[in-house]
Amino acid sequence: MFNMTEEEFAGPMRVDYFGTFACARHAARDMRSRKWGRIINTGDGSGLYGLLGGTNVGAAKGGIHAMTMIWAIELQRYNITANCVIPYGYTRMHDSLIRKALEEAAVGGGDANLPTFDEVVAGTDRPEESTSLVAYLCSDEAEWVTGQIFGVRKDRITLWSRPREKVEWTAPGGLTLDAIRADARETLGAALEPLDHQGAD
Repeated sequence: MFNMTEEEFAGPMRVDYFGTFACARHAARDMRSRKWGRIINTGDGSGLYGLLGGTNVGAAKGGIHAMTMIWAIELQRYNITANCVIPYGYTRMHDSLIRKALEEAAVGGGDANLPTFDEVVAGTDRPEESTSLVAYLCSDEAEWVTGQIFGVRKDRITLWSRPREKVEWTAPGGLTLDAIRADARETLGAALEPLDHQGAD
């Protein structure tokens, strides 16, 4: 975040975030007139559990996840569903990340059996492996599924939970700074979410 320029931050916000909204808004108007429709957004794990160096991408994708849930609520009366799929498929956009990871691993030494770039790519998921779920979500059969975020990886589908309040702490005397200092660690500490980031799958 220290080194990211405003232009670098704005890129994914314009393309991913606003682009998703602009496309879906026009499509939803047509779907509303037909009283039927399916919206499938493309998400990313960075918008759920973080990405080191990815403030721009994570913020844009997190916004897409939120829009998906909101659209599902707004559009259900028109028989329109809205879901989000996070595909774990390789594309050429990953090339620089793969090469950098291999370079850093080589510099670190220790592993003389590092895979080549081509070997890494050969072992990645293919984009087409996500298409069956997308096809299903677009069908009449999937009218019961809306407002959900799915991950797809080879032969596995994951369904992500929505954020929910999981702990409630009330202070009878009021939430004073002294009360928080005295009891916050004991009351909330065990419930804190672990810090995670993309790539820790």
